[in-house]
Amino acid sequence: MNFNSLVAAIQQVHYELSAQASRAVNVSLTMRNWFIGCYIAEYELHGADRTVYGDKLLSALAKKAGASEQLQPEAVIQLSSFLQIQASWGSLSSRRLPSKPSLSFSESG
Repeated sequence: MNFNSLVAAIQQVHYELSAQASRAVNVSLTMRNWFIGCYIAEYELHGADRTVYGDKLLSALAKKAGASEQLQPEAVIQLSSFLQIQASWGSLSSRRLPSKPSLSFSESG
């Protein structure tokens, strides 16, 4: 192996693994969006205090979740998109996805 071969090998590894990482991130973000949409849809149907929020659910959710450092601002802005993704994709239970953690909507909080 000479110097030029070393450079080429490093560039190739960088290119291929960077592309693979990007695909993995895209899959993870898509799954995140679908799960968030599922939680919102379930809350709209079964949430114990859902009548308190009514049509203001997404704006209240964005305000409360946006105050958390765990959600990025762009994710909060897209809450309605996540709900649309879930509605258009429906159930993905036939596909191999990690189990969605179950939430109890009968508890307040």
